[in-house]
Amino acid sequence: MNKKMLYILLAVFTVVGFIPSICHAKEKKTASKKLPVYVSLFDSYIMQNKAGKLYGPGIEFWEGIMSHVDGDIGYEFKLVTFPEKLDSVREGKGIGTGGITMTSSREEFLDFGVPTNKVGQLIAVRKKLKEVNYPLVVTRRLSTWTNFYFFLGVCLIIRIFALMLWYTEKGNPTIPKKFGLFASIEKSGYYISQLIVWESMTTIGRGKYTPGTRLGYAITKMSWCFGAIILGYMIGVLSTAMFTETQAELDSVIHSVSDLSGRTVTTKKDTFSVGAAKSKGAIVIHKDCKNLEAAFDLLKQGKSDAVVGDSPAVLSYVKNHSSEFVVVGASFDNRFYAPAYPSGWDDVREKINQATLKFYEDEKGYPRVYNKWFGKE
Repeated sequence: MNKKMLYILLAVFTVVGFIPSICHAKEKKTASKKLPVYVSLFDSYIMQNKAGKLYGPGIEFWEGIMSHVDGDIGYEFKLVTFPEKLDSVREGKGIGTGGITMTSSREEFLDFGVPTNKVGQLIAVRKKLKEVNYPLVVTRRLSTWTNFYFFLGVCLIIRIFALMLWYTEKGNPTIPKKFGLFASIEKSGYYISQLIVWESMTTIGRGKYTPGTRLGYAITKMSWCFGAIILGYMIGVLSTAMFTETQAELDSVIHSVSDLSGRTVTTKKDTFSVGAAKSKGAIVIHKDCKNLEAAFDLLKQGKSDAVVGDSPAVLSYVKNHSSEFVVVGASFDNRFYAPAYPSGWDDVREKINQATLKFYEDEKGYPRVYNKWFGKE
């Protein structure tokens, strides 16, 4: 009897001794297990700084949603490419978020949650010139090497004609015989000759000084013809700098989606935006645009008329470059961004769906993040 009791007590103490170890091991395993959330870099929506930290509206939307979850759901971001993100969700490895558009084809192998963003296609154009320094823009357009060499050429032509006129009019009492390069104007035949040439080039009459020989008259007639050509060129350069290109920017030819037909637009390659712009009749440049920034660079260089892209990315980029670009018209082909869950993750999806709705209702939730990155709705 004593021996039996001894075995029973030993068994009880053994079991009781293992219980804390088992609980601790289970607690440690639960604590170390975090929900994988797969994200991919997306222009102005999910970005990564030099230290490797992820940031952007897509990250802040998810963090805000998870802060409203009932209970503690630990998670960690895993940075992958966009195709890898969809594959990871399909294989049941974790959740995918950030720039995943809800489509019927994706719904066949993914379960979408409550949308985090309404997303459409937006059009951005160069900033209207009336909002920048107009005199500075005109000055920059006139300050070209071509115009500089043209000015030097005009000065040289005037001096050549003046030299020819002074040589032929030495006997003319109104033109001093002395060349007088360093003399006063009234005593310098060269300067008086320049004055006659200048008057002939810019007017149809002559002033106080006139040629007295047939050859002198012929030279003034030649200078008059050159003056007409030079004046015409100068008017063309000035009008181009002041009105032609400027007016195109002041009154952009693209105001809405209906103006895209026949226009050249740039967008990020291999995205929904390519097909959306083509469906509106636009000529799309996208093969050289690995990201949205490249598309805006081409617009800045004048190689396209507009940029078309997903509204969150376009709004964020334009907000950070508001002195150069502006959004025109309303969004089109509207859809939604939503987190994607593997099939069978209904419990997790339901919790995060509820948290998403709370995030929307919280004045310091969705509105704060949206206004921070995109401006007021």
